[in-house]
Amino acid sequence: MTPKRLLIVEDSRSINRYLSEYLLELGFLIRSVFSLKEAMEAMREESFDYGIFDLTLPDGDAREMVSRAIRQSKVIILTSNENQLIRDDYFKLGVLDYISKNNPMDYICKQIELLIEKVEHNNQYTILVVDDSRAIREMCKSVFEIRNYSIALASSGKEALELIESERIDLVILDLFLPDVHGLEILYKIRENSQNLTLPVIALSSTLNNDHIAKVLKHGANDFINKPFSIEQIILKAANLIKDAHAERELAERLLEVEELKRRLDDAQRIAKMGSFEEDLSQKNTWWSRGIYELLGYTPFEVEPRAELFFQHIKEPHRTLIKEHYLHLNQSQETQYISEDYEILTKKGEGRWLNSSVKLIRDEKGTLLKAQGAILDVTENKRLRDELLRFNIELEKRVRHEVMGKLRLERQFRQLFENSYDAILLIDYRQRRIIDCNQTAQKLLGYSKEELRLLPPYRLLRAMSARSIKPIFQDILAKRREIHDITLLSQSGEQLLGQLSFNTLQEEDSNLLLCSFRNLTEQYLLKEEKNHQQNLLIQQSKLAAMGEMIGSIAHQWRQPINALAVKIQDIELAYENEELTPSYVDHFVHSSMDLISFMSHTIDDFRNFFRPSKATSTFKVLEEIQKSIAMVQNQARLSQISCLLHSELPKDFTITGYQNELKQVLLNLLKNAIDSVEERIVLDPLCERKIDLFLSLKEPFLEIQIQDTGVGIPQGIKEKIFDPYFTTKEQGKGTGIGLYMSKIIIEKNMEGKISVINQEPPGSGALFTLLIPIELRKDAKHGPTHAFL
Repeated sequence: MTPKRLLIVEDSRSINRYLSEYLLELGFLIRSVFSLKEAMEAMREESFDYGIFDLTLPDGDAREMVSRAIRQSKVIILTSNENQLIRDDYFKLGVLDYISKNNPMDYICKQIELLIEKVEHNNQYTILVVDDSRAIREMCKSVFEIRNYSIALASSGKEALELIESERIDLVILDLFLPDVHGLEILYKIRENSQNLTLPVIALSSTLNNDHIAKVLKHGANDFINKPFSIEQIILKAANLIKDAHAERELAERLLEVEELKRRLDDAQRIAKMGSFEEDLSQKNTWWSRGIYELLGYTPFEVEPRAELFFQHIKEPHRTLIKEHYLHLNQSQETQYISEDYEILTKKGEGRWLNSSVKLIRDEKGTLLKAQGAILDVTENKRLRDELLRFNIELEKRVRHEVMGKLRLERQFRQLFENSYDAILLIDYRQRRIIDCNQTAQKLLGYSKEELRLLPPYRLLRAMSARSIKPIFQDILAKRREIHDITLLSQSGEQLLGQLSFNTLQEEDSNLLLCSFRNLTEQYLLKEEKNHQQNLLIQQSKLAAMGEMIGSIAHQWRQPINALAVKIQDIELAYENEELTPSYVDHFVHSSMDLISFMSHTIDDFRNFFRPSKATSTFKVLEEIQKSIAMVQNQARLSQISCLLHSELPKDFTITGYQNELKQVLLNLLKNAIDSVEERIVLDPLCERKIDLFLSLKEPFLEIQIQDTGVGIPQGIKEKIFDPYFTTKEQGKGTGIGLYMSKIIIEKNMEGKISVINQEPPGSGALFTLLIPIELRKDAKHGPTHAFL
């Protein structure tokens, strides 16, 4: 891309140099001048893409220079003169923006950078101006074309609707009083099309009637501007609405991508006849992919994912054995990966064989936190394996019969013995020695028959001693187990994985044991590769969880955006009422920047908020409570609910505990309080709308009380509200674990107490009381509870 040329006209050498160095680093070609004369010469000698002009120069007024510059480049005014009439005059003249020198230099530089970047990308947006006044249409066209927007013009409602249907429009500036149709009817027809539900619309009108303005905004307009309007005002509002709409579109596209990834994962698991799961033992949460439901014969809407439900479908004795196995693993703190086969009965009573491959996740102390894994339908594999096993058993019986049969069959037996696919060893188990073997055994193990006869059998078994092999022989003689999964070692040290089957020869005084080893090394390696592929599918399934965080961030942004829009509209009213004082502007700027800063840090706030505290810390309790209130303030304001903090503590009062977990508890209680008050508002719109937080010292505890004016807690369920999965909210609005986890955090982790009472008279709200130790005992060994909201 060709670098943009930029002319800086500023008599202050320090400001000029600061701007030049900053913009040079961004890749602009800079020419700096310090007077009107130098600026005029520079514009005669070359053309520029952008110009930054100071209005007050030592050798004359800059208006003529700006007028000339506007004809060949885009102009940004940089001055300390903030006179509104002068600003409007220059905006009519065609400047891009009017930036005050009274701001810090870093801020000025950043504003210029963002302004140019925005102008360079504005060509992707189209603004439709609908007004029967040709002067207004042409003025808007001139103003927005300077800023690289594409412009469409319409003088009637019919023409506007046709353009909206046929062209891609990003913003509509709509005059409400058109010759053919009223603007409210156009708004209705725009919103009638589902594709235009988020299309931003700015309504123009000369009316000052507040009821009319409110009606326009309720019927689909995103903003309202009164005629005659300030050019700067319509530029800023248009830019902000386009930016917000673009961000909302991008968010919707990302959500669709996440849904598509989840659909592909479900399809892949359906084809593979498998499913994946994750069980969070610390929070007692379980997640299943769609494949798990299908393996059990359910739909995701029939049942909730629970380990207990899955175990109910496992047939005995597999269910008991698996539970005992998991209990042993939890206590051993060693195994990280396990794989098991077992039989289940589906919802319809159909039998299936499944294989679970599970990864166990522990903390640094070895405590089991999570179990993640995949479950594969191996019914067909099990059938084939059983057929193979039956075939092997039958073959082994025949071999045993041949060995113990008549001598006339010795030749046939030797041929079968020597040419068997399996390695066969004949062992005298009393003397612990090999007395015979076939060619397959010699080739596989790398020993000659003579060498094997001199070799103790346990030397062939990996990590085995003469003492450790004894229980295996005892199992064989007692016929408790005839087939063992085992690893043999060849002479070269190669590990051979397979199955070793045993049979005792049925003759009196016989000490012989027939051992048949089937080399399954290649099959085991293939199985490990298959498990690796399954783990990849498990990792892909985690992407589906991303949609939840994106949705939370979108919800958190919506209120600050609305608040910012209200503040912007308030400027117009303040201007009309001559209330636009320096203190008003200063308050507006600071409060707006606070909202923008809040939106900017939302992602970090959510990420840090939902990350559990790994250790106790000392923190200022008032500061953390204020942060918790701030996170629900927008929701409360929507219902005109006040959240007031009453504290008897010093500002810098600190406690020692789990900082993030305490905020989670407070946020959960505040959200419940807001929901309760909103429920009361539905029943009594004139009720008192208030939530009070009281802080006081009850040595050695800090007492936090949260009192609301909601509907309170029904008497019949007050004792159950701290139970897990108990909720009084509508389906989809509550999980029933918020208060349960709050109780765990306060009483178990922070060694405090949580309680609730209804206020008098009944129906006047609830009062939650938290008693939190000012400092945890040094010998306390409680760990943090994971984020749960």
